[in-house]
Amino acid sequence: MIDSFFPFSATTGPITVRVAVSYLPEQSHPALGRWFWAYHVRIENHGEVATQLISRHWRISDGRGQESEVEGEGVVGEQPLILPAGRSIMYRAVRCQRPKARWWAAMRWR
Repeated sequence: MIDSFFPFSATTGPITVRVAVSYLPEQSHPALGRWFWAYHVRIENHGEVATQLISRHWRISDGRGQESEVEGEGVVGEQPLILPAGRSIMYRAVRCQRPKARWWAAMRWR
């Protein structure tokens, strides 16, 4: 059922990261070259011990092949602790992008 809400996912060890993307037409202005997208991210811990997200590194390639990178501590200004046994956290990010883009992510855990 969760797959219908979060169609993109990747699992490494006990951690699963799921992503859903929503276009925000009310904030977008294609005639001005601006498209706004909301990224809904769910991070699940299926392990037996708590884990903490220390940092993240995003690499974004837009439809024109231009790349940008975003990196820093945790997500949304926090380094969340995710309890074990299938517990999860969710956050939302909004980006101004081209009409299409590709994202790659790396996250460091403790």
